[in-house]
Amino acid sequence: MNDRNLQEELQLSGITATGNAIYARVFERSGIYTISTSRDGDETSILEKVEVTKDECHVITRNVRVRLKLINCN
Repeated sequence: MNDRNLQEELQLSGITATGNAIYARVFERSGIYTISTSRDGDETSILEKVEVTKDECHVITRNVRVRLKLINCN
């Protein structure tokens, strides 16, 4: 994630009962983020302008879905 002065690599923190991966790392920091996702053999996926807002005490959790595209090996 990159929020001007913050760049951080997220780590896998778990898998849901339906098989979705859960990644976490940036805590309690509202802002507008660019999320870059990559994996060996796949094209990098970039989501821009992902807004994380806050209430009186905490940030509001955002769920995003990323689909990676296999790189053509020809």
